[in-house]
Amino acid sequence: MKDDSESNDEFVATDFSFHVESDDDDDAPMTKGDFRKLNKKLDEILSQSSTLLNMKYGELISSHQETIQKLVQANANNLSQHKKLVEDSSKIIT
Repeated sequence: MKDDSESNDEFVATDFSFHVESDDDDDAPMTKGDFRKLNKKLDEILSQSSTLLNMKYGELISSHQETIQKLVQANANNLSQHKKLVEDSSKIIT
């Protein structure tokens, strides 16, 4: 096992540079204009997905609120029925 304090000669960090061609060169693999279009498209996709996510989250919250309200109402009805049964049974006992 290699000691972590020893230098690691296998790893060599190198600088990376990338040259973007100007918009004038039609043979360039990707021009600045292409990067601008790509960046704009990615921004649109991100914005749409964020909007969709917020809409879905809102729908989910609304759905959960409706479910909770139904459960609370069912519980209230159940408690009311049990209260009535207790009251009726108290009348029979006395």
